Amino acid sequence: MAIKSTAPEIKYFNPASLVYYNSRGEMTMDLDARLSWFHHEKPGWKITIDGTRIFGMEVYVNNDYEDPDNPNELITAREKEIQYVAVGFISMLDENGVRVTTVPINIDATDPNFMGKLYEQGAHFLLDMNGYNPYNISPEQWRDHFESKNRERARLGRLRQKAGLKAAPSETFGSDSGVVSELPEPSYGAPEALTSEEYIRETINSSAYDTGSVMELFRETLDNPADFSDRAKLKNHFDKYCIFKVGDTFENLQLEEQKIIMDDIENLIRIKKQG
Repeated sequence: MAIKSTAPEIKYFNPASLVYYNSRGEMTMDLDARLSWFHHEKPGWKITIDGTRIFGMEVYVNNDYEDPDNPNELITAREKEIQYVAVGFISMLDENGVRVTTVPINIDATDPNFMGKLYEQGAHFLLDMNGYNPYNISPEQWRDHFESKNRERARLGRLRQKAGLKAAPSETFGSDSGVVSELPEPSYGAPEALTSEEYIRETINSSAYDTGSVMELFRETLDNPADFSDRAKLKNHFDKYCIFKVGDTFENLQLEEQKIIMDDIENLIRIKKQG
């Protein structure tokens, strides 16, 4: 008998929420994010290692040795070595297990994690070939992502006000006025045409919620909020709550998972106010 998962169902998936900037300033997505996008659009499909071979090759390399006659000098010797290369075939299979595409990937076989790296490189390559990258996110998905973040910032502000807490500056969107700003109305085309590079960077790198503000709101749902005035104690309790609800701490969750936590907090505040 199959065991039904008790994890909360994410009914809506938007790949724009998984985009970030890497150290080179390029928009990118982690492999897990790209696979989530792939599995959402193609249920039952998978990417797998479809065979591996290891080859030994004779190569000549230059090795440096200390000169026995002059310790301050190095002697370069050209020597023959055997280098081992792993060649893996990474395949994309449809829901019936039929091979759709296969790509060969090679990597240094002496790396203790060479199988994992073979899969990672091959999966990235296949997903890129099939359009699962930030530059193929639709204009509608970009717009919805930005507007969703703005709505959630506004909701956090409203809930804090309802709970008797002051609005935090991080609850505003491009404003320190304490009032949530409206999104600009650019022409939603390719990401770079959406709006200025600075605006995109700020939005992608920022969270819809400030974790500290959410923690304070969570404290107000407890029966004894005064017992959690210590921030470390509150953080520990909040982390356990989030892990119980969705499997990870709040700051590590994606936007749709954070919304599940916020929905629950909003419901708890409503119950407490009614009580």
